[in-house]
Amino acid sequence: MSQFPNVLVAVGTGLQSSIPQQTYPNLFTEFNLPGVSSLGTDANFYNMTIRKPSHNVSDFLIYGFMQPHHSYTFTHSIQQIVDFFLCNDLIDIVVCDLLHIYPDFTSPEYIHPKINTNNIPFFIRNTMVDNINFTDEKTLFQNQLNKLTQQGKIIFHIADPLISVPHDMFESH
Repeated sequence: MSQFPNVLVAVGTGLQSSIPQQTYPNLFTEFNLPGVSSLGTDANFYNMTIRKPSHNVSDFLIYGFMQPHHSYTFTHSIQQIVDFFLCNDLIDIVVCDLLHIYPDFTSPEYIHPKINTNNIPFFIRNTMVDNINFTDEKTLFQNQLNKLTQQGKIIFHIADPLISVPHDMFESH
């Protein structure tokens, strides 16, 4: 297996149209752009994107799901996620901690994957694609993670804030 397997990250609808660059060479990102995408809801977009990516690449090892207000904390965040998957073939689902970025300070957030109020980005191995079926719900990421755990799947946690959530000065802390 390549040390740089292909990774596809699907980013839902929002005002932002891009997320910060990564140094990872085989990262592909698809966006659900309002008025451009014919897939409609984010749930439909995520479901369709992992089954029929628009890129001319089909051998993705890892798929990720993010909302547009999330970004990568480090330029090597994806590499760390890939390295984690490559540690063991039994790792199928990965979440990581978040870093909340405010104008005057940052605040790391430990993520517990089974808390029902999380709506956190997550990553899956290609063997999990058939287990994914997003539905239109406010916490569609968390609901999908809950469905996976109900199927007996294990969610692995990277205790490093590889994903950031920027906040403006008008949001409460």
